[in-house]
Amino acid sequence: QRATAERRQASSRSGPARATSYACSAPEASPVCSRPRPRRYAASVRSEGLACRAWLAAALQEPSSGRWDRTVAITHFAPSLRSADPRYGSMPSTASFCNADDDLLQHAAVWLHGHLHCRQDYTVAHAGGGHTRVVSQARGLHDKGETTGFDATMLIDA
Repeated sequence: QRATAERRQASSRSGPARATSYACSAPEASPVCSRPRPRRYAASVRSEGLACRAWLAAALQEPSSGRWDRTVAITHFAPSLRSADPRYGSMPSTASFCNADDDLLQHAAVWLHGHLHCRQDYTVAHAGGGHTRVVSQARGLHDKGETTGFDATMLIDA
């Protein structure tokens, strides 16, 4: 996948943060990369998803070596089923919006995600100490009344 890990210096009270942006498309050598293709079968979709997850897990575990103080993960899909839209709850189609990557949360101070039409802002405590703030600042669809409560100026501290 042509996933990109961006390390940006972000000014904040306690120093630089690292942002890991995850865009799922296979590496150059992969047979499932960004070119027109016929409908894919479930096995190839699963294979690509597992390759994307492996890349993300490796990127999140990369040591900072003093280059950043905190890690901010940015993904399209939600990292946890906890982000599921409460209007629909947990159902088979939830997997189309949320991953079950809760074990990766411990590697990020903040995890920003999209894809859902509802806003989420919750904290996950980790057994070994620490926590991850998970945020989806989705605008939603106006025609479905999903924009109520959207704050276009929301700031998220890392």
